[in-house]
Amino acid sequence: CYFGIGNAPATIAEASGALCIAEGFATAASIHEATGYPVAVAFDADNMPPVAKALRQKFPTIRVILCADNDQFTPGNPGLNKATRAARTIGAFVACPEFAL
Repeated sequence: CYFGIGNAPATIAEASGALCIAEGFATAASIHEATGYPVAVAFDADNMPPVAKALRQKFPTIRVILCADNDQFTPGNPGLNKATRAARTIGAFVACPEFAL
């Protein structure tokens, strides 16, 4: 289950550029505003892998970018870890902000 922001490609033939997946709505809206790419909101780090798999099945050739939340101050950094796991599963990229300590 996910929510789409922006116009997703209607067909695989129209799938050029990239499709992003973000954990939260605000992050997804910001990514769409900055890039113009369609973004899927997963709503939760645990939902990133299932959303990534579903979108990879729908768009097997499009470049997918998992836009991870950097939960660097949370033990185990769940946002980055779940996004990385999802990206490895479907052959996608990971983008993650870095914060100074």
